Amino acid sequence: MALHAPQLDRAWRPHPQWADPLIVLLAVLTLLMAWASLQRRMAPGPMGDQVSVSGRLLDLQLSVLGSKAPWTALQKQAQNPWDRTILAIHAAEAGQVSTAAGWLQDSPPALTQAWKRAYLAGPQPEPGTWTLVDRGLGQTHAASLLQARLMEAGGQDAVSFRRAASDRLRMRLWALGALGCLAGMVLVGGLGFALFLSIRKPTPPAPLPPLALGGRALAILFLGWFLAMQFSGTFVQALLAVLPFLRPWALPCAYLFHALIGTGLLCGMEGIGFKELWHRMTPGPLGRNLAWGLGYLGLTVLLALALSLALSQVMPSEEPPQRELIEILTRARTLGTALPLFLTVALLAPCFEELMFRGCLLPALRRRLSPWPALLLGALAFGAMHLQPMGLPLLSLLGLTMGLAFLRTGSLWTSILVHACWNGAQFLLMRTLYGCLR
Repeated sequence: MALHAPQLDRAWRPHPQWADPLIVLLAVLTLLMAWASLQRRMAPGPMGDQVSVSGRLLDLQLSVLGSKAPWTALQKQAQNPWDRTILAIHAAEAGQVSTAAGWLQDSPPALTQAWKRAYLAGPQPEPGTWTLVDRGLGQTHAASLLQARLMEAGGQDAVSFRRAASDRLRMRLWALGALGCLAGMVLVGGLGFALFLSIRKPTPPAPLPPLALGGRALAILFLGWFLAMQFSGTFVQALLAVLPFLRPWALPCAYLFHALIGTGLLCGMEGIGFKELWHRMTPGPLGRNLAWGLGYLGLTVLLALALSLALSQVMPSEEPPQRELIEILTRARTLGTALPLFLTVALLAPCFEELMFRGCLLPALRRRLSPWPALLLGALAFGAMHLQPMGLPLLSLLGLTMGLAFLRTGSLWTSILVHACWNGAQFLLMRTLYGCLR
């Protein structure tokens, strides 16, 4: 793989006498913080006491099928008591009250009380019951149906409430339909792009960005940035104590904090400004690079679908690993709070992570290794950085396809497009499934 030679090598060269002990210290700190973060993420949390993603899809499916739903077959999709509650509410709405009651045997007492009050004319639930039920069911259509029944059981008129719930359901179904159609088009494009790559004559690889960082500087860069990423939450908590009005911007502030540190370290170690760094990372015609990016986006979706289908045969269905992000999404109800999150997930994160992993790490690996080992190591590093064990295969696959996209053109715009579209689609999907569209 050809590399441009830097016009002037101003890269930092740390002395081994003190750099090696520093790298060992940073590596130990990184392992300790990564382990603590993994323990925290894998511990049971509030998301385990809520409807799962599978349950939310089941809720939408039952909302469309109504009384025609195959109840016994759909019961297999219910992963936890809250999912079975979704099934029980829809079954009761369809007149299958006795059958639905059997699905509540292991449900939380508060939920059982609310359901019996709504569908069996049971006694008035204890105070605070609906708060627990609403938190568990989340913004599902089943929660709206149960609330409407409770209103009617209390003698209130729920006509307007049901109408508003139907409008929200219709909007979510339209949004999911649009995302599904778009994903189908991208998938077809991915099939065509895979065929195009298979019959296209090999071409010389594009030159990679001319960075001159050595191995020790690179290790200090990534270890220092990772520690800054782990520390970003503490920094933001301290910032919010002084400036509480920034609370809706907590995640963007945390990401911006460690992204600035990572970018500053990279520029400082390379001995160049950000403008020159970005110019080196994005050569070539923008239109051509983005066109290649669209092709690799389709290939990414195609391979991700194949991997997901393969893993579903050997791995149990799990909640999405981004539990913290989902909790933040469900609290962001207004455009003013959701837009900063979207810009962080779909713009800031792709630009910075591509700068670090494809723009910096991959060329460094490529100088020492042949293409496929460099791609695989870079992809594994990208997947491991997210600290999501259940998501490691898919995240590493994304890192691999984005690495291929970058090697094709030598420009970050290609892999940024793939990364941004993937993150943006995931954001919109989660917002839709968790009822956050307004």
